[in-house]
Amino acid sequence: MTLDEAIQHCEEKSQCGSSCGMEHKQLAEWLKELKILREEYEIKCRILDNVPTDIVADIEEELGLNEE
Repeated sequence: MTLDEAIQHCEEKSQCGSSCGMEHKQLAEWLKELKILREEYEIKCRILDNVPTDIVADIEEELGLNEE
């Protein structure tokens, strides 16, 4: 099952008025949020792949990300 299929399934199940339907509605919202976050992460990774490594190292040092 893909993420889009899971979202669609949850949206379909959310149409009933039961507590199960409400839970599926909430799950669909979380899955949509996950999808957006994954897409944003993939875009950022593609951007960073094109940044020279010395610049990435400088940024990581400035942010304190390379400390152990």
